[in-house]
Amino acid sequence: ANNHTILSNKIKENGRGIFLRQPFNMTIAKNKIAKNIGRGIDLINSDNNTIKRNKILDNGDVGIFLDIDSDENRVLFNRVFGNTPFDIQDEGTDNVFKGNRCGTSSPANICIN
Repeated sequence: ANNHTILSNKIKENGRGIFLRQPFNMTIAKNKIAKNIGRGIDLINSDNNTIKRNKILDNGDVGIFLDIDSDENRVLFNRVFGNTPFDIQDEGTDNVFKGNRCGTSSPANICIN
């Protein structure tokens, strides 16, 4: 699906929180994503999406993951803590990160504390 909004949900104790493969122009906002077995938000081959003002806590894998083919996304003002091995991991290019509070990230310059 493209051009949709995932807004104000509680997503917890699932295999994965939110998994998007090849969408564009999606907005993921104001969700609480916690204690999932895998990743909190998982973007695969996904471009031009906005992830903002989510709480992503204590997931068993990366909190917010953008794969190498996920480009030109905006990740803004999220609170991301307690995820393993990183709170936010960006493998893509030209993604924008602003105001994210998190403990660990790859690359290291994504989080503010």
